[in-house]
Amino acid sequence: MGRIIHKDILQVHLSNETVAIYGTPEDSVGSVVSGTVLFTPSKSVKIRYISLKLEGVLSMENFQELYGAYKVLTQSSLLLLGPSIGYHHFEGGRQYRFDFELPLKGNVPETVKVSYGRIMYQISVTVVRPFPYLNIKRHQSFRVERICLPTEISEVRNHSTGIWDKYVYYHISVPSGKATIGSTLPISVKYVFKFPAIKVDKIRIRLLEFISYRHPVSMVETAERKQLAHHTNHFEELSNYGEFCINKQIKIQIPTVSECDYETKFITITHKLSIKTRLIDSKNRKWSTMLELPVSLQSPIQSELSCSPPSYSDLTEESPCVPPPPAYVVLCT
Repeated sequence: MGRIIHKDILQVHLSNETVAIYGTPEDSVGSVVSGTVLFTPSKSVKIRYISLKLEGVLSMENFQELYGAYKVLTQSSLLLLGPSIGYHHFEGGRQYRFDFELPLKGNVPETVKVSYGRIMYQISVTVVRPFPYLNIKRHQSFRVERICLPTEISEVRNHSTGIWDKYVYYHISVPSGKATIGSTLPISVKYVFKFPAIKVDKIRIRLLEFISYRHPVSMVETAERKQLAHHTNHFEELSNYGEFCINKQIKIQIPTVSECDYETKFITITHKLSIKTRLIDSKNRKWSTMLELPVSLQSPIQSELSCSPPSYSDLTEESPCVPPPPAYVVLCT
């Protein structure tokens, strides 16, 4: 048998690297984090016990009035191999398998990583050895995504209509108030002019991301704004004096580095389309108008799973038997 390198002695394999939680924080029943721990000692060893811990933490960095912070949001643990009289003996070169399942509450926040804050989840396994030997540890991170059905999501306004200075009627819209990161967002613009001496000179559209932070101890709030994408369209060739109506569709690519819309007590992320229209009259006088249209961004995983219900196992279906892991105790906080 080949030499076993240190990182292969203890391995953590999760059933899913992304754990989906269905429903709102108030109504969700939560989910289960499951997987397998493989322990392959290179030589015979004595072990006191093997423990596993699931942890979700919030961390913040210094930003404006915001001071760094660290807070454990959820934690649960179990014993894969409990202590006994004497020590457990493991033979070198053999592989030992421990299957596990840990509950994840339905009200935990989703995974997020932004400039000055993050919420992360990981599984930690510790093989505890007798003194003076060092313990063996391994960590494995995973993502938490919240999937809400369309009926559970507040409707987002997908259009804006009005009249500017009694001269120009406008209607600006998107197909839906919800869009998927990485996709193309089409924006329809329509202008109707009361007087032929006015026309649209150009329109500038920006996709903005707003991130707010709240310190978990002091509750001090601060915020930042990012421009994710922009598009400027000049209308010289499309609108001449004397035209009374203009219809056009403008497309913006939503960058893959964008964050999903997100709302917790500590970090909130929202998005808006900022639309600036510049008008010009026959005397070359120019003036601009500004409006904002909210857009809710979702990840491709959220988009895919929100269109299909969660899968459930058939309890009557026969499946290969797996030896049960040793008795363990689950502790949730």
